[in-house]
Amino acid sequence: MGLTVSAICSLSADPPSLLTCINKNASAHDELVARGVFGVNVLRPSQIDMASLFTQKGVDRFASSDWTQRATGAPLLSTALATFDCRLKEAIDGFSHTILIGTVDSVEIAEHEDRNCLMWHQRRYRTIAEIG
Repeated sequence: MGLTVSAICSLSADPPSLLTCINKNASAHDELVARGVFGVNVLRPSQIDMASLFTQKGVDRFASSDWTQRATGAPLLSTALATFDCRLKEAIDGFSHTILIGTVDSVEIAEHEDRNCLMWHQRRYRTIAEIG
């Protein structure tokens, strides 16, 4: 169970938390909310194929890469630029989407790397350098 989201936002430093919005029609929506945990994987510019894979239905999204788990058991991509292991604090109705508020159990950020991450901007994948 996993999906590509178009937005993640820092919410609070105390406790460390973030939010993301998931379309209620997404195949992973119901299971993700029911499990009560989720992982956020910030992808590198070279990982466009991974981001695209997680937008598809009917494929094994986890077969092609190296995944790990930390405290929550949520899947975290070992080659991601950064990962956030989160516990679902609240799921809020946001009309067509559910707003997920997660408290962050742990964060891992790749060291000594270009910090340019993959983003979705103006209907295509871009990097921060391209937008900025």
